[in-house]
Amino acid sequence: MTPKLMKVRDWLSREFVEGSAPSLETIRRLMDNGEIQGRIVGKKMYVFEDQRFGVSQNVSNAVDKLIRMSC
Repeated sequence: MTPKLMKVRDWLSREFVEGSAPSLETIRRLMDNGEIQGRIVGKKMYVFEDQRFGVSQNVSNAVDKLIRMSC
């Protein structure tokens, strides 16, 4: 199943407590470096809902797979 995109501000709210989120410039750099998977459409940024800050995508995918297998 392909993960859905979410607005970067919603993703930041989910991943960080208020006042601790990185700047949008930092998020754009992380996306450019491939550390966070998402899309930039015009001036708007979106992050795939399965992305977790500070967790390798391989680890995140493995955890998601284990969770799906246990259900």
